[in-house]
Amino acid sequence: MRNSSAPKRWRLTAERRIMLREIHTIPSHFTAKELLSRMKRKRKKVSRATIYRALELFLQEGLIEKVELGGGNSRYECISHRPHHDHLICVNCGKIIEVQSPVLEENKTKVCQSYHFLPISHTLQILGYCQSCRQKPKIP
Repeated sequence: MRNSSAPKRWRLTAERRIMLREIHTIPSHFTAKELLSRMKRKRKKVSRATIYRALELFLQEGLIEKVELGGGNSRYECISHRPHHDHLICVNCGKIIEVQSPVLEENKTKVCQSYHFLPISHTLQILGYCQSCRQKPKIP
């Protein structure tokens, strides 16, 4: 009988390998739908269900990160070739601005130390309105 607390092993199937290669070529955030579209344009046979299942697996394995935009909208990004950063997310147009801030990192460290907490990772998302949307009428 398999120990349910033991980590589950996963296979790097041909489809997953193709997806990972494609994800590594995407320079910014992407949706599952955009990944599927890219795969189809390159004539790579991967089903929608396989895309969604593999993205969840890649998340669990720490190969990608997920940015929640609210309303069930999510974007992903490959983290293996990018330095840590946080996000400013426009709730009007969905624009994502990446922020690298030594001050935020230093404050995170100080907060964790003051609570005797050992961090293993973190994400920071600040929701608001980008400059373009703020210039439109009826937006603060």
